[in-house]
Amino acid sequence: MRKRTFNISDIHHSKSAASFAAFIFMLFCVQIVAFSQTKKGFSFKFNPTNDAISYSIDTKIIRDKSVDTQKRVDVIDLKTQASIKKEPFGYLMNLKPQILSLKRDGIDTIDPLLSIMYEGDFSFILNSKGELDSVTGFDNVENQIKNSFPPEYHQAMSKIITTDVLENSAVENWFSAISGYLGSTVSINDEFSTINEYPLPSGEALTYFTIASIYGEVECDEHNCLEIHYRYTSNPDDVNRVEELLEDFLAEMGEETEEFISNMKFSGTNISGNGVIIIDPTTMLIYKEHYSKTIKMKISIPGFEKDVESVSITTIDSIYSY
Repeated sequence: MRKRTFNISDIHHSKSAASFAAFIFMLFCVQIVAFSQTKKGFSFKFNPTNDAISYSIDTKIIRDKSVDTQKRVDVIDLKTQASIKKEPFGYLMNLKPQILSLKRDGIDTIDPLLSIMYEGDFSFILNSKGELDSVTGFDNVENQIKNSFPPEYHQAMSKIITTDVLENSAVENWFSAISGYLGSTVSINDEFSTINEYPLPSGEALTYFTIASIYGEVECDEHNCLEIHYRYTSNPDDVNRVEELLEDFLAEMGEETEEFISNMKFSGTNISGNGVIIIDPTTMLIYKEHYSKTIKMKISIPGFEKDVESVSITTIDSIYSY
């Protein structure tokens, strides 16, 4: 069995116009790939079939959250209009998600914060290899929150919902699904392991461990695609889920100050979950995604005698139509 280490030094920490403002990665990442002894290899290359393609993504998000004795379930249906266009510098990808419906505990709901978080117009600048160079649009999310909510609320969220945090999440998602595989040749049963760290608003570090395994070959739209399975253990790999949990908890408690956040202590954090992605390795076009993650933690809150138990279960299913 051979082992290979992937270098992700292309993800840098610059805010200049020529580079990616969101590449303040705030993570320690080591990736080790173990290749099994199989005959057939699959090479990954970002190569959309046309100079310009338009497609749509239908997504259902279920967020089941409980904080102490309080429980809430959000079901969000999203429709994203997307396009990828070949340019002299590489590729320009545009995403325009829109909420079709939002049900909270089974009742149709309008949530201004979720509308700001999930809707927008985002552009991704990719080089000729399909690596993410820059992204725009997430600064509008932070500005809308600043203009739509009281100053004390924005101050409380200033370390949680920021342009850097949102763009960093986009970098992580793109690396996990696309650029982490670019240039690689894999075989069925190969496994990819990653370890990451991310600082919480309290100053503590939250780590996670992920294993991706090349499960098998499947057919999608008359293409030969790969089915890749993910397993999540130990600590969260999806920082946004933790930040959303904290954001909702603060809103419910009504304690929206930066000092309050910094005094919180996190312990007993645990994550479990799984995921599946179906992708054409010859084009790097995704056809289907499924992720389910459960995050459990205890939060020590100033003024409370005992820790508050928090559980967040997030399930995301997406279907891509080309």
